[in-house]
Amino acid sequence: METEDKAKVPADLESRISELIDTMDAAERLAVRKKPHCSPVCISAVAAAILVASLLGIRLRETNVPADTFSDPELAYSAAEKALYDITGMAGKAMDRAGKAEKAIVRTKSIFD
Repeated sequence: METEDKAKVPADLESRISELIDTMDAAERLAVRKKPHCSPVCISAVAAAILVASLLGIRLRETNVPADTFSDPELAYSAAEKALYDITGMAGKAMDRAGKAEKAIVRTKSIFD
């Protein structure tokens, strides 16, 4: 006993498949046709980024190594010693002023107490 099972095919199936293929083909053509473009803002941003990167690279290559100011070690030692004496003298003056200020604070506090 042989039975032939035939699936029912909608009458408009061929036209729907054809329409789907045409739609997909049109979408593919649009996707291929769109070329990436850069606006003037995009071009300016890329140029600015390149400029900043190149300036940063140039700046990083420059090494600021201080040159020796004294070729004679004795002169360098005496200059350093003089600088330390000057700093000590200034610190002494500051300590004198701080002492005077402390006395004034103590007198003021004793008046209010």
